[in-house]
Amino acid sequence: MDHEFVILKTDTLAKDLPLVDGVVVEDDFSPVGEVPETAAGKSGTFSATLAAGHYAIICNILGHVSQGMVIDFTVN
Repeated sequence: MDHEFVILKTDTLAKDLPLVDGVVVEDDFSPVGEVPETAAGKSGTFSATLAAGHYAIICNILGHVSQGMVIDFTVN
């Protein structure tokens, strides 16, 4: 199963991000970066400097957000 790792700067909790056809419209928020769709057993990386605020990490492949593949974190 493929996954991706998307970081969005948003005041909305990850579990409450609105879905359109099973995915989050990333441009409706402030995308910080992502590891694009990656196959099982493979890895990917990216780096970013994050400003203070709330962020959501999501796997934005069809159906994955609704399956709970999300988490929130805060940078102080």
